[in-house]
Order: sequence, then C-alpha cells, then structure tokens
Amino acid sequence: MNKKRIGLGGIAVVLLMLVLVVSLASCGSGTTTTTAATTATTSPATTASTAPATTAPSGGETSTTVAVAPTKTATLLIGGSMPLSGPASVAGLAVDNGWKAGIDKVNASGGITIGDTNYTLKFTAEDSKGTTDGATTAATKLVLQDNAKFIIGDISDNMAAAIYAVSGKAGALYFNTLPVNGIDVKGAIGQPGPSSPLLLDSVPPESYEDIVAAKYLVENYPNAKKVAVAAISFSDYDAYKDLYTKNWGPLGLTIVGFERFDATTSDFVPVTTKLLASKPDAICVSRAAIPGLIGIVKAAREQGFTGPIFYCTPTDISLVTQAGQKVTDVFGTGLAPDDPNLPQGDKDAIADLKAKYGKDFTTDCLVGYGQILLLAQMITKAQSVDPAKVAETFATLTNPGDLQALNGPAYVSGKQTYGVNCLVVRPVPISRIVDGKAEFVRMNDITVP
Repeated sequence: MNKKRIGLGGIAVVLLMLVLVVSLASCGSGTTTTTAATTATTSPATTASTAPATTAPSGGETSTTVAVAPTKTATLLIGGSMPLSGPASVAGLAVDNGWKAGIDKVNASGGITIGDTNYTLKFTAEDSKGTTDGATTAATKLVLQDNAKFIIGDISDNMAAAIYAVSGKAGALYFNTLPVNGIDVKGAIGQPGPSSPLLLDSVPPESYEDIVAAKYLVENYPNAKKVAVAAISFSDYDAYKDLYTKNWGPLGLTIVGFERFDATTSDFVPVTTKLLASKPDAICVSRAAIPGLIGIVKAAREQGFTGPIFYCTPTDISLVTQAGQKVTDVFGTGLAPDDPNLPQGDKDAIADLKAKYGKDFTTDCLVGYGQILLLAQMITKAQSVDPAKVAETFATLTNPGDLQALNGPAYVSGKQTYGVNCLVVRPVPISRIVDGKAEFVRMNDITVP
C-alpha cells in the first residue's frame, strides 16, 4: 500500500478494517509535553495594565476587544490521540501537525482570556497506533497522568468509543475529530447523546454529509438516475445500501449495484467490472482509501464508462488526477487546495500550514488546524476551562455564525436527532475535475436537526 496516497478521506475506513481484523510521514511527528492541565501565575503589574483582552481566532482571524486586562497567566493543556505510527500514521501525523499549527495560531493571537486570566495553550499527543487498545492507552495517559481536561482525536468510531470510555469517567471533554457513522447508520458506535454529555463531534458524521454529493449529481447530471456504489468491505458499511436508498431515493436516484473490496486491494478492475455490470448511469465511491478511489476511476474510464463518478469523503480532489490525463466528470466532498476561490478561512489556514510544512502539507492538516480553532472559540464563549461548563455553553451555540469554521459560519445542532445539541455543523465543499483540472465548486449547507 502506497502510504503517500492514503489520506484522511480514506484512512478511517482502513483503520476500522484493522480494528475489526486485528482489534488491534506526512507532516512530521507528535509532541510529548507533560505540562499540567492548568498552572496560574501572577503577571507583572506593568504587563497587566497594558495587555488588551484578545479573543480566540475564529476561522483563522483574531478580534481584539477593549476589556479589563488580565492580571494572571496560566497554561491549558489539550491532549490528542492519533495514529503516529503504523499504517495510519501518514494521515495521523498530518492531523497532529494541523493541531500543533492551530495551537501556535491561537497563542500567536493572544491565547484565550477568561476573566482576569490569560491562558496559553499547551499540546501533547499520544500514539493510538490505529487500534482500540492503543486509543484506550493514549486516553488513559492523557487524562489520568497528564491531567488533560480537553481531549481531541481519533479517526475511527471504534477509537472514539474507546477514548470516551476513559475521558468521560474522568470528567474530561472529548471533542471527536472525525466521526464516521451517524446515529442513522445501523450498529453505529461512539455516538454522542444524553448519556455521553462530554462527548461532542467537531464535524457532522460523514454519513450525514453524503447527501451533498448526491444532490450535486442530480443538479448537474439530470439523466443519471441509476447509481452503483463501491465501499470497502467491513461491517460498518453493510447498512449503506439501505441508507442510500432511503436518503437518495427522494432525489430520484436508485441504487442498482453495491460492491465491496478489501482494504488491501491493489487491482480494482474486478470490482469495477462488477459495478459496470449493473448498468449504472453514475458510480459512487462511498468509502475508500485514496488508492481505491483512484483505482476505480482509472478502471472505469479504461473500460469505457463515461458517466459521472463521485465520492463522499473529504479527500483532496486534485489527487484523483493520478487516475490519468484529462480525467473528467469526477467530483466529491473534498477541497481543491490550490483553487483561489476557496473560503478565506481555508485559504488562510492553507497558507499558514504551507509556510510551516512546505511540500509536506496535505489537506488532512486542515482537519486538526480547524478543530483547534473551534475548541478555542468554545472555551472562550464559555468563559471557563471547566469541561462541563464548556459542553453546556456549546449546546447553546445554535445560530449560524456562533462559531466560525474554516469552511465558513458554523453552529451547533443535533437535539432532534441525538436528544442533545452535540455536533458542529458547517458548510461542506464540493470540488470537481474537468478535463484534468481540479477546481473548487462551492460550499453547501447541511442540516442535522
């Protein structure tokens, strides 16, 4: 498996396969800090009398307001769990360095001011190794030894459940980085809700975002009614044929084929041949690592399929150009990072990350970067470092613009679906490839009531 081609858009599916089978570097390495959760000292009077109160950056921007200057300083530890070694480490290291760059951004913008105290963020990451056992060990170290009260990570639902089993009992807030399956998916685990008051999702689960790509298909390819779906072969996606039939049927789409492939597949001709046997108008690569997406696009075009091909993961669309010259009519819910028409928050973050990591930048870094900025906003709005208070305030941020994500105005929702407002909803991108050129199309609003 080519590690340079396995990004966050597909790494979650690989991780979940590894978890089921075993139970078990993109942007540098993780940090190992042992700073206590919060340590306060009194600032010199001259500093306190002149320092303005600064709010946490919102989507990459900083706003300074006139307020009583803080008289004390403290550090606030954020703990991260992410695969920093093993098959998932390419994406894991990218997210980790996005976190670190986000921490630097918040601190450079003045940290977080709560009352008379200005907090500098500290960060430490533990290697989950892409396994549930590893995630449990990481969470135990972060929460019980390092005393971190705010935990972020990981990149599979199995690991989310493992982390919260530790963090929830200890009273730490767990801000899930990449939820995959929503409560609408049969058998989904690691879900927020009334029984998990300190488990919050930093983005909607991918299963709620899939509708964006389906709607784009209907709008731009009105004659494409029959869809063949490909997904990696593990139990988490067994329910997706029924899920798509339920959610996409009202759009006039019919699922005519549903084929699976193993995580280690390198020859995608057989699965593509099966997809084409169902006579589809369009192909959806629902869940796949980047080699699978590229492989199916390449095999489909080589076999003469000229219809649209789309995907439902946050994969960088420009990577699909590896399927061949002049690839066209491919689109999905990822970004085209070099497009000048991206939202300003994304452009600012990409510029910052490229300045730090150069050619090693990948769009996976944006996931960690944006999550840190959201967490800083949440703590600032709560005016507290008490996890329960932050979670309580989080649930009230229900108006678009109450939070600012890299993709645009964001808000908190989920009460009707989960019984509590527990996840951040923000715009979802659509990007496409036309005649070999990757381009950002637009942001799309979704709802998770």
